[in-house]
Amino acid sequence: MFVSDLKFGERYQTLAAQRLNLTDVCYSKGCFKPYDFITPDGTKYEVKADRNVFKYKSFFIEYDCNGKPSGINATESDYWIHIDARPTESNSRFYKIPISVLRQAVLRPEVIKKHGGDGGRASGYIVKQDWFADYEIKV
Repeated sequence: MFVSDLKFGERYQTLAAQRLNLTDVCYSKGCFKPYDFITPDGTKYEVKADRNVFKYKSFFIEYDCNGKPSGINATESDYWIHIDARPTESNSRFYKIPISVLRQAVLRPEVIKKHGGDGGRASGYIVKQDWFADYEIKV
């Protein structure tokens, strides 16, 4: 499962760079890296492809895995690209959210904390998709 999820995530990292019209990016490799790719000007991006957004109309923003900071609590990125990954890639929706905006959103009182992902080893915030409508990358 981990290998297929990793390939899925790497595919969407490439699609995110393409959606942003970025051609000269450097991808970070390995587990628990502080960002997924960086541009020549130093802008760092974290990319999360989420298969459940369409079903639940919310994003799962990971903050902990196996008792260690991960996701939003570990990233050094400037932007969080959250992808509503649909069964057909061309129908997927991409959101470019400044990290500062995302960190404020998870503090809202209506946010729910939940276990999920990585076989239930990850913890995350459940935030509403529509909170980020202004950050959707239109094609």
